[in-house]
Amino acid sequence: MKHRLFVLILSLALSMAASAQSPVDLGLSVRWADRNVGASSPDSYGDHFAFGETEPKDIYTWKTYKLCGGTFDTLTKYCTDAAYGNADGLTVLLPEDDAATVNCGKDWRIPTKEEWDELVRECDWTWVSDGGGYLVRSRRNGRSIFLPAGGFRVESDHHYFTCDGLYWSSTLCGEVPYDAYRLYFGSDYIYVRYYGRFFGRNVRAVYDPAEQL
Repeated sequence: MKHRLFVLILSLALSMAASAQSPVDLGLSVRWADRNVGASSPDSYGDHFAFGETEPKDIYTWKTYKLCGGTFDTLTKYCTDAAYGNADGLTVLLPEDDAATVNCGKDWRIPTKEEWDELVRECDWTWVSDGGGYLVRSRRNGRSIFLPAGGFRVESDHHYFTCDGLYWSSTLCGEVPYDAYRLYFGSDYIYVRYYGRFFGRNVRAVYDPAEQL
């Protein structure tokens, strides 16, 4: 079974390899990219980004996070509470702060929390131990994407590579604005919850031209 899944994923990678980002229609509200931002193929994990940053970097801490003054309570953008910085009321990433838009083009963006929830709810998720990650198959039309377990970055370290997958949404946690929502999965769990904005996580883009008009 594992071998069959690995062959399926390899076939998917080869069929998509001609383009940097290809939208896959899963029959959902948006089309999903076939690979992570910065990845050369659907089965590689690509780059890691902090929430609202558009380039990978060497060290991920509050001190190096560009949207604060060095601490969690000095936020300079995307803040809903003056106790944590400049309360601008922004709760969804703008295009200039969206790693998918900046790196892939104006028709691409980071999915919202609701779009990650839809992907979890409307697809069958099968863990693939070879390389680590989930084959995500739509219950609506049978098409699939692969989400590699690329781990996360904090300080200069890379944790849980091939074991866990962590992917940003574009949605701030309004109640605690130093956090933002992300998909988090391992071999026996999948959920969407909020956590610290400065961590380096993977980005999977969605294709939605209407959002950029």
